[in-house]
Amino acid sequence: MMPNEQDANNEQSTHEQGLDIANELIGFANHKLEQGLSPVLIADGMRHAAANFTAFAALHAGEEYLSPDQIAQEFHSMLAYYADRHDVDHEPMTGLEKLVETVKNE
Repeated sequence: MMPNEQDANNEQSTHEQGLDIANELIGFANHKLEQGLSPVLIADGMRHAAANFTAFAALHAGEEYLSPDQIAQEFHSMLAYYADRHDVDHEPMTGLEKLVETVKNE
């Protein structure tokens, strides 16, 4: 394996590991939703936790540490990607619209 291929595999592995952790955190968030907590409240808590742990990681990362500007840019890119996947730009359905959709799908 060429050195660049090995670096690409390590990066992919790191990326996949990050996604696995993210999925575990989403599972936690979904559990909180099932308990009746507001998604806005859960998202606020997750942002606090992410900022807190990112600051902690910065102390231990050495040269791997991203600057606060890089972290903010990365977060913005991820937020835009997931907002598009969740179609955030559309207004939430009203109760009547949800009822109509439910009846249509039965």
